[in-house]
Amino acid sequence: MAGSEENGRGHLVVTAPTGGSAGVLPALVYGLGEGGRKLPNEKIRQGMLAAAAIGYLHSAEGGAARAVFTVGFCFGSSNSWRQSASQPDVAGVIGFYGRPERVRDLIPQMRAPLLLLVAGADFTPLAEFQRFDAELTDAGVPHRMAMSRSKPRAMPPCGGAP
Repeated sequence: MAGSEENGRGHLVVTAPTGGSAGVLPALVYGLGEGGRKLPNEKIRQGMLAAAAIGYLHSAEGGAARAVFTVGFCFGSSNSWRQSASQPDVAGVIGFYGRPERVRDLIPQMRAPLLLLVAGADFTPLAEFQRFDAELTDAGVPHRMAMSRSKPRAMPPCGGAP
């Protein structure tokens, strides 16, 4: 039905030989993009690529991994934590430093455990991580925050010089 409606409107249609599934992918993209959540196409693309990578790692060809974790550093931390809400097959997500404000809106959807690795001297204030920790606790999201109060960040700030 969705495929026929989209075809009638002159939009791109993805078809599959299984008939009923022909409208699933277009409906998903439309619902996440212009017809629903208004996510940018690049964000939809990144989510689909992450899902495909996780699916591949679970497959026999990809090594039949029993558990897949995501890891990110700095900007990548937020992207790793984001997978807790968007990828049902991920076993856990790990972020070194990061920016909690970039994923705060996803806390209600987070399911996979988060590991927050925090430095004492970082671009993101410690109070921001403590707030994030409390919000995750209040929402019942499995997580652990580990921090080194005495040591500064092990790497230079995101995008900064050493």
